[in-house]
Amino acid sequence: MKVEIKIYKTFDPDLYALSAYGIRLTSLIKTALKYYVRGEYVHFHIPKSLTYDFSMKRRSIHLAMDITDPESVKFLKENVKPRLRTAFLKALIRGSFTTPQLGVFFRNEALNKTDTRMIKLADVEDLVNLEVLTVSQKPRKEYELIPKENKKAHGTKNPGDQEKQEKTEFTQKEEYPSTAAKKQKNKKKRKKDRQNRDNEREYVADVNNHQKVETTNSKDERHQEDYKPIEKERTSTTSLDSEEKAKATPTPQLEDKFGLTVKPEKDTTPKTEEEEGYIANAPILVPEDEDEDENLFDAFNNLMQ
Repeated sequence: MKVEIKIYKTFDPDLYALSAYGIRLTSLIKTALKYYVRGEYVHFHIPKSLTYDFSMKRRSIHLAMDITDPESVKFLKENVKPRLRTAFLKALIRGSFTTPQLGVFFRNEALNKTDTRMIKLADVEDLVNLEVLTVSQKPRKEYELIPKENKKAHGTKNPGDQEKQEKTEFTQKEEYPSTAAKKQKNKKKRKKDRQNRDNEREYVADVNNHQKVETTNSKDERHQEDYKPIEKERTSTTSLDSEEKAKATPTPQLEDKFGLTVKPEKDTTPKTEEEEGYIANAPILVPEDEDEDENLFDAFNNLMQ
């Protein structure tokens, strides 16, 4: 199983410094994993605290290794969460050291010396599966940062090789679009996708509004049907009132073209009794006179005298 790991100087300064001092981290990782899979821990002991200057160094180191132990391969495939394999291996190797390498974090050399003294006082002789690592006095590898201007010259040895490299770069530029063109293309694609999503949302909103309008119209129609007879009665009563008012109001006087008033002609057509305002064969009620008895008494008294 092929595993690749990146060691960053900002996130993994301790492992970065160990690799610079010549310690093969890949072999330590495979050994620690082999012991851990079988239910044991291995202990790596470094007898001193390391210091390292990270100025003008590369941002990261790329490490690759082939894990051939079948149990280790099975463990990584079945038990480790996806996209966390590198973090797991880094944590495993850090836990395998008897003492942490903290000297790379310090500014003063005095703190580095005190850290070395503490490491020597640590009791590690009784630990099981102990491996003491030998470290050089100075870093063996210099992960220097290559300037951009010297990258082409650094990769070419002869002028003929430089010409070949320039030709390949030219063909690659022709075959593959630049990063600016890719960004522009991706930007247009995102804009188009955004417009499509907005159009879909507007369409769904229009459909929902149309359905709401249909439901409200149907409700209004039902409401109007329920109140139709009342409206008819109201219209009939209003029409009768208007006819009575028209009969009660006097007819206006008309003026001819010479400015003289003209009275309207009277209607000479015979009218029925009902139209005249009374009903035939109706009883006529005559009010009684309250002084009738007194008048009769006075007349009788005069006659007697």
